[in-house]
Amino acid sequence: MNNINPIYSINSYYLPAFKQNQQTTSVTNPTVQNVQMNGLNALAGYNFNLVNKNNDFNIPILEMIDVPESVANIDGEKIYNSNGELDYVVKDAGNNKIIYQNDKYKTIKIVDKSNNKIIQEQGCYVANSNEVRVCKEINNQVGYFTDYEEKNGKMVPIGKGKHIYYPDDSKKEFIHWLDSDKYQLIERSHVSKDAYSCDRVIDYDEQGNIKNITNYNN
Repeated sequence: MNNINPIYSINSYYLPAFKQNQQTTSVTNPTVQNVQMNGLNALAGYNFNLVNKNNDFNIPILEMIDVPESVANIDGEKIYNSNGELDYVVKDAGNNKIIYQNDKYKTIKIVDKSNNKIIQEQGCYVANSNEVRVCKEINNQVGYFTDYEEKNGKMVPIGKGKHIYYPDDSKKEFIHWLDSDKYQLIERSHVSKDAYSCDRVIDYDEQGNIKNITNYNN
């Protein structure tokens, strides 16, 4: 997994590269709270404790639904397209229903029966792979995700994240990579126009010290 990849919207599982030019600055004395570096504004001086005061890195791990070898073997209502091909399978789950899409991204959705809204969704990063992202939108402003990867024949969580949308059309993404115990803050602006744009990535170590600040030119 590439640990500077952003948290994408719930329906996007592929990983486009950042399109901007980038400039990375290593912080050689990360314990200094007032970071003084050319080209960085006050926002880049985030201290880990300041970022985490709102528990932004206190992120739940979302449970992954097992991906079936074949959607056709799932017990449930089978829906076919106009060509007679299996489109998806709907499985009853009490107050919810689970929809297994017969697609290359192995998309699975948990849907609330009462309002037909998606509660949780998961799919492969790369088509037909064993890299899965589970996404859950809490409301129109906040959402969570958990990344899973196959290790020793088992799907294990390797990263978890949180994203927040702001009224000025900007977005912050807080990511804790479990396999390396690294923390990242990704900042984006104009996300409605370009969801994959990136303004800045701040990397922290496990002690909460700033390691690197990478700026992307819009």
